[in-house]
Amino acid sequence: MRYPRGVDRSSRGAPRPQLDFERWIVWSSGGLVAVNKPAGVLSQGGEGGAGVNLVDLARAHFGRGGIGVLHRIDRNVSGLVLLALDPRTARAFTDALGRGEVEREYTAVVRGRPADEAFTVQAPLLKDARTNEVRNRAESGAHQRNRAGPGANVAVRGWKNRRCRAA
Repeated sequence: MRYPRGVDRSSRGAPRPQLDFERWIVWSSGGLVAVNKPAGVLSQGGEGGAGVNLVDLARAHFGRGGIGVLHRIDRNVSGLVLLALDPRTARAFTDALGRGEVEREYTAVVRGRPADEAFTVQAPLLKDARTNEVRNRAESGAHQRNRAGPGANVAVRGWKNRRCRAA
């Protein structure tokens, strides 16, 4: 797994990135801010979301409240997260998303090359209530990836390869 520069990889569990919010900002315009969230940081707090989160860091950085995330990615995932700097901008963006005017695209960096152009991934997931981390449930035995087991939810996602390139 590749970690962003400055992320502590010495312990198990979620990485602990250096908190440099200013460096995470990749774009800002009209009440919106795109932030390159490192793995190990929550998108937002609440509902057992104890720990460092983008909303609290943004509020401290900009010196004001009313800031919110417009979508989330998991703690152990790095990537761009869009923040609204005020409730009016958040409402406008949420309305546009609801009308289908906003397209989301996700890019996954994987080892190897997918065999098919389009495929479905079914991954049994377990949430650790103590750490608020979601992980793929390790299964013993061959060909049991689709069996969730007790306490697990199965995440099913469809994928279509847009492009592949060698690392």
